[in-house]
Amino acid sequence: MSIPDSQWVLVAMHVGFIVVSSVLLAIGPRYITSAEVGLLVLLESVLAPILAWIVVGEDPGSYALVGGAVVVGALAVSNLVALRRRRPRAARQGPS
Repeated sequence: MSIPDSQWVLVAMHVGFIVVSSVLLAIGPRYITSAEVGLLVLLESVLAPILAWIVVGEDPGSYALVGGAVVVGALAVSNLVALRRRRPRAARQGPS
């Protein structure tokens, strides 16, 4: 396998992203629910075409952008609902 000298930076960035994401996926369920982790994994499907658009100049197309907006919207609604459910419970318990 031969990698051109100009591509080593992209290869190193790819390896870095994989390592960081794997570590975060491993420790994430300690702090948030597994359902939230599953939803956050969907962000990879949204961010990968956007990253390719920015770095390589590949056009993701309108369907990819609309689908990404749906996923991000679902994540936003899910997180807002989760935050609203946690607030009253914290307020009922009072200060420790």
